[in-house]
Amino acid sequence: MTTITQYTIGMSNIFILEGKKKVLVDTGSGGGGEAFSDICREHGIKPSDISLIIFTHGHVDHYTNAQAIKNLTGAPVMVHKLAADVLRLAKRPKMVPRNALGERIWEATLNEDPVPVVYPVEPDILVEGKVDLHPYGVDAVMIPTPGHSRCSYSIFLDSGEAIVGDLILICPDDGSVQISWFADDVPALKNSIEIVLERAAEIYSGHGGPFSVEEAKKLYEEDFGYKN
Repeated sequence: MTTITQYTIGMSNIFILEGKKKVLVDTGSGGGGEAFSDICREHGIKPSDISLIIFTHGHVDHYTNAQAIKNLTGAPVMVHKLAADVLRLAKRPKMVPRNALGERIWEATLNEDPVPVVYPVEPDILVEGKVDLHPYGVDAVMIPTPGHSRCSYSIFLDSGEAIVGDLILICPDDGSVQISWFADDVPALKNSIEIVLERAAEIYSGHGGPFSVEEAKKLYEEDFGYKN
C-alpha cells in the first residue's frame, strides 16, 4: 500500500508517496535544497531514497526548487511534455485569471520585488496521457486534468487519495476552499473537476488542504452546477 505525506515549502505543498519506493510530487516555492533537506532531517527521510520527482503542472510555485532537489536526490524528473520547456528554460508562464482574485494575484506576481530566482532543470522523462506509476514503485496513476494549465496532471492513489495541483485550493484572503481562480480553458477545468469528483475519496492540493470530496462537490455546485 502506498502512503501520502504532505509538507510545505514556501507557499506550496509537496508530497512524498511511499510504497516500494519513494516518489516526490512537486518541489515547492523558495527555500531551495536547504528547505527540502530540513524536511528530510526532521522526518528521517534520506534524500537518496527519492527515486522519482514528478510535477502536477509547470507553474513556477511548484517547480522553483526542482534543480536543487534533483541534485540532492539524484532522482529523474518526470513532467508533462507541454511543461518541458518551462522547466528547461526556467520560465514564468502567464496564468490566465478567471475572476477578480486571479487578476489581483497575477498583477501582484508581475510586480514581485525582488523577483524570485528560479533555476532551470532538465526533465528526464516526458509524458502525456495516462501514466501508470506502479512500475515506479507506488500504487498510483497520473491522469491529465487540464484547465488550470494545459500541462496539469492529477495523481490518483489506489487507496483513493488524489493530488490535484491547483484545481482546488485555499484562498489566501480568507482561508476558504475554492476552485482555481486561474484557467486557460474553463470547460476543461470543469471536466477535470468532474474527473476528480468521480475518482477521489480525499483531495490533496498544491495550496492548503487536504480537502474532502464533499467540500469539492459544494464548490463545483456553486461554480458549475453539480449533478449526480
